[in-house]
Amino acid sequence: MTWMGSKAFNKETLVTFALYGFFNRVYRSHPMPHLLEGLKMSGMISSSAQWLLSAVLLSVVTSRVVVFWVYLDLYYRFGASSGYFGPWTLGFGRETFTRLQNWLHFPTETNQTGLLFMGIGLLTDSTLTFLRMRFLWFPLHPLGYAMAGDWGMSNL
Repeated sequence: MTWMGSKAFNKETLVTFALYGFFNRVYRSHPMPHLLEGLKMSGMISSSAQWLLSAVLLSVVTSRVVVFWVYLDLYYRFGASSGYFGPWTLGFGRETFTRLQNWLHFPTETNQTGLLFMGIGLLTDSTLTFLRMRFLWFPLHPLGYAMAGDWGMSNL
């Protein structure tokens, strides 16, 4: 949004961008790497991958219900806006709709400088991809370049 500007989109599109912004907010909570490592470990000890996947699926379903109930109970007991919970519980919703409100009430133009640097980033990433594919010993991975500027990665 920073490089394209919010004036380039209609209100419905801006609402969609705001509601689905959590996909790219922080990359530290993806379950896939942990599940992949678990599958690899289960293969190393000759365990059944089906058992692991069943256990993960059961834990996901169970934890969703339990976490929902715990939050609901704590919000009822202490009050959701009491200050007891801090920014982690309520801040994500506030962040989403504050961003949307800014896009709608203070529309921005296309950022030409941002487009230029985005092109430079694409060229850099393409070069890293080419070098990584051509020379197996090349130490820099293009995904590392793409994710290095993320908030979650910089706070590891």
